[in-house]
Amino acid sequence: MPSPRFSSTFASKPSRASRGLVPGRRVWATLGGTVAAVAVIAGATTVAASLVDDDQEPVAAPSPQELEPSELLADATDAETEEPEEEPVEEDEEPAEEPEEQPAEQPVERAPVEEPVEEEPAEEPAEEPADEPDPPAERDEQPERQNQPARVTGPTGLIVGLAEKCAESNTYEPGNGTGLHLWDCNGSDRQQWTVASDGTLRVQGFCLSLGGGATADGTPVVLATCDSTQAIQRWRIERAAGDIVNVVADRCLDVANANTSNGTHLQIANCSGNPAQKWTAP
Repeated sequence: MPSPRFSSTFASKPSRASRGLVPGRRVWATLGGTVAAVAVIAGATTVAASLVDDDQEPVAAPSPQELEPSELLADATDAETEEPEEEPVEEDEEPAEEPEEQPAEQPVERAPVEEPVEEEPAEEPAEEPADEPDPPAERDEQPERQNQPARVTGPTGLIVGLAEKCAESNTYEPGNGTGLHLWDCNGSDRQQWTVASDGTLRVQGFCLSLGGGATADGTPVVLATCDSTQAIQRWRIERAAGDIVNVVADRCLDVANANTSNGTHLQIANCSGNPAQKWTAP
């Protein structure tokens, strides 16, 4: 089939009227974007120039009129592809104020804490036991020491008389009223006499006294509980004469009937100087 002629084709589809050199819509959009980009660049340049020293003159950006159309098209094309990055505006940052150095706190000296002293509990006074009777005195092998009172000062020893025999109590367990007799000297407790400083003659814890408190010639001598208020218990030792005299009766210690046998009882008698009245006292 033969190709259509140009004349027939033009007649059915005539060409559009020529608009001359008026640019299209895309060209105007490109130019608008270019102008906006230039304005942004110009503003950024102005801000940067303000930060430069006064001696340096800022370089002026070319105006859109000075740019050639080809350059404007190239810038518009670049603006479509790459969006311009906005440069952050540099602001004058004021230096942060340095915190004032505070003086270091001086450690507070604390007074040493005194540890509590544990107080010892006060000793409670011991309760005094109620008065109890004194326990019985321990008895020796020889019972003569029973009922012996507190010791008194004075020499202690044998009272030796007639036939070199000693004055002795009648028993190992004497009591008030126990009599005395003459016996061989053996140094037993029954023969250990104390010539006390209070004027008494003591043996086995008792004092030499007179039977029944009598003072007559021939009154037997006996033992009695010592009592310093009883004058009848006081005796006077006359060492030069060898006499032992009762102070109240004013009579001498005597061996009855001058009998030298063991067991002869003792008494007081008028002082006559006979051998039955001579004694050696400690």
